[in-house]
Amino acid sequence: MIENIKELWFRALYRFLSGFAFNRIDVSGSVPQSGGLTLYVCLHRNGAIDGAVYQRVAPRAKLTLSSQLRRKAWMRAIFDWIEIVRPQDAAKDGVRVNNADSFAEASRYLAQGGELVFFPEGTSVLGPRHLRFRTGVARLIQQTFGQSPELKVVPLAAYYEDARRWQSNVDVRVGEALYLRGELSTREIMTVLTTALKEIGFDCDTLEERRTVESLAYTVTLGNKDIPYSKALEALAKHPFGRD
Repeated sequence: MIENIKELWFRALYRFLSGFAFNRIDVSGSVPQSGGLTLYVCLHRNGAIDGAVYQRVAPRAKLTLSSQLRRKAWMRAIFDWIEIVRPQDAAKDGVRVNNADSFAEASRYLAQGGELVFFPEGTSVLGPRHLRFRTGVARLIQQTFGQSPELKVVPLAAYYEDARRWQSNVDVRVGEALYLRGELSTREIMTVLTTALKEIGFDCDTLEERRTVESLAYTVTLGNKDIPYSKALEALAKHPFGRD
């Protein structure tokens, strides 16, 4: 009972935070039917608020989050669910949080039919392109296979019209669902996930290029809701100053 109330509190809080921070959150692509074990692998650009944004697509999903977000008592009233310690946080959080336990909890939750949001980059930055995808996501998938023969994986990417501006708009791009099964090596899993995330992601060589494309996409979609922001970015990225 207490656990159910706790989940309702955090889901309501995250929905409020995303509504407060952004004017509109749109979704592009086919959102898979909720229910059944599903791992959402998400591009990570805008810090802790990314989790609240992705929960608009996956409202039943639990979040994985950086241990730094729960160091203080008041922070634990805002951020919850499965903590993971980044290498740079090990000195401060390594005693309180054990990654082996966190991954065991996450894989067990998935195997029992849960939905989980996971950030393969491990951290976020408002840079020109995604960061290196870490193999922790492959480890999680392999542990889940030890308890369930199949896992649905859904790639997500959040496109912020201006991540630095309050009440900006966001377009969440939903990639094609992947159904993974069997004994897959770390390399095989990472290849599949990297390909899927790059298909819905948007990378530039420089931050200046990215901001140029974002500004043009914003202009194209201004006052025209029929053109998703992510689609405008995708089209403009084919220009020489866009994605390689």
